[in-house]
Amino acid sequence: MVKNYENTKIVTLDIKDLYVNLPIKGIVKATKHWQNKNNNSGKIIKQTLNLLLTIMKQNYFQYKDKFYQPEKGVAVGPPISSTMAETYLQHMEETYIKQWWNSGEILYYKRYVDDIIIICNTKKVQENTIVQEINKIDENLQFKMTTENCYTIKYLDLELKRNNNNLEISIYRKATNTDKTIHYRSNHPYEHKIAAFRYHINRMLNLPITERSKQEELNTIISIATNNGYPEHIIKNLRRKLTKKNKNKEKGKNLLQNTKSGQHLHTLAP
Repeated sequence: MVKNYENTKIVTLDIKDLYVNLPIKGIVKATKHWQNKNNNSGKIIKQTLNLLLTIMKQNYFQYKDKFYQPEKGVAVGPPISSTMAETYLQHMEETYIKQWWNSGEILYYKRYVDDIIIICNTKKVQENTIVQEINKIDENLQFKMTTENCYTIKYLDLELKRNNNNLEISIYRKATNTDKTIHYRSNHPYEHKIAAFRYHINRMLNLPITERSKQEELNTIISIATNNGYPEHIIKNLRRKLTKKNKNKEKGKNLLQNTKSGQHLHTLAP
């Protein structure tokens, strides 16, 4: 369970075609901002920006024996593209979103790459106003808003539902999900075959979902496994193993915290 708020609305925003619409000048400006904020020398800033521009100029493609270079956007494949996207978006958040946070209009804001979830204070601002204002920040980026439907909203692989004074979390799968995994009788290493179920069970155990949702998810996992040829006992044994592992991990964390606290108090003692 997660604490709920009165007079609030939950919305999600999706940035349309993020990578191909990122402004090159905006990325350079954002990089310079973070360099200055970290008190880097003028020489380091100049070298960094020159390297950044050199990398971004490599974004070109060939079509019918002709080469083209886009006026905006970064290549989707290179590892540095995600860093450039984060550099720009975090600068945008600090410049614009932060003021809504400080004013209390936005009570909660989280982003995963191009997917955003916001809890807004409806006493101070309406969700339509937020999406209208955020779409004015950069003409290159478009934000598409989704609002609650019957007190329920989906974000990534989660379904969030208001229930009295609580916000219930459950696991969400898209309608296009096929539930296909590597078949049990496939000639693959066992660890490769079991990896998907290890992920599903770990997610089920670590998310703050209700016991009812956990049981429903376990039934779904077992159903996926049996449909792909896995004996049910394999999934149940894996669940017991991962549950025990998680409990031992929690014990280890608590022991480490207590040990560190004891050492700290001992150091401060006269």
